[in-house]
Amino acid sequence: MIKEIVAFAGSYRLKNLKSCNGSDGLAWSATLYKDGRKLGEVRDGGHGGPVEFNLSASDLNALTAYSVTKVDPSFEPEGSFVAALADYTESIKRIKRMGSKSVVAIIEGDTDDYGVPQRVSQFRCAPTPANLAAIKAKYPGYRLLADEIALW
Repeated sequence: MIKEIVAFAGSYRLKNLKSCNGSDGLAWSATLYKDGRKLGEVRDGGHGGPVEFNLSASDLNALTAYSVTKVDPSFEPEGSFVAALADYTESIKRIKRMGSKSVVAIIEGDTDDYGVPQRVSQFRCAPTPANLAAIKAKYPGYRLLADEIALW
């Protein structure tokens, strides 16, 4: 899951992501980074409108050029890309919290439009090397996210 998200995101990351329920979906704001360099602020007001960008023209053009390679280019690809990145960033935050006290694994199968697996399983045991080895032995088809979390 995380390796697929990294492949989707490329060198783009969202930090300081804050979210709440809006009138038409999730409202969120975040700082967009590329290659560790702060580009600016992005936000979705959660009212059904487009994602808003506070970036330089050159950074927005570069984001758009990258986005059309990852999402449907026909309508606001940079907004679709950053919205997906916000969802993935929230998922990774949730997985990190889960993985601090238990083992989280991907169940291969269901993927979203961008090839990111959607189903995870949580094993309620400490993520010790012995427990990770036992789970790998018993469920060889599962991918343990402890092996991927460092990628993000």
